[in-house]
Amino acid sequence: MKKGTFLMLVVAMVVGPVAAWAGRNGRVYVHVDLARRFALGSIQDARVSADDMQYIGCGLNMEDDQVELVCEAMNNVHDRLACRSDNPEIIKIGKAVSEFSYVFFACDANHRIISINVQNDSMWLR
Repeated sequence: MKKGTFLMLVVAMVVGPVAAWAGRNGRVYVHVDLARRFALGSIQDARVSADDMQYIGCGLNMEDDQVELVCEAMNNVHDRLACRSDNPEIIKIGKAVSEFSYVFFACDANHRIISINVQNDSMWLR
C-alpha cells in the first residue's frame, strides 16, 4: 500500500466518526419560570448537565380508569414545577416525549397543563 493511500485511510478513520455527528445542534438546559408557570428544556441536556439536580419530562398515570399526563421539571437552583392534564389532546402530545426530546409545558394557577410542545429532532441528540 502506498504511503499516501495509507495516510488517507487513517485520516478517513479518524475524521469519519466526527463527521457523523456534524449538523445543527442546540443545548437547552432546564429553565423553570415559577412566576409565569412554565418550564422547558432538553431531556438529554438535563441528563448531561454539570449538576445533579436538573430534570424534565412527562409521564402517564392511571387511577380509577382516568388517564392523566404529568409533566415535571427542576432546574439547577431547585425551582420545581409539576403540572397535570387529563385532556386527551394534551396526553397525545405528551406521549411523544422520548429521551431525545425538547419539552415545553405551561400551567395554570391550579397546576393544569394549558400548553405543551414536544420536539423530537436530530438537534437534540448528544
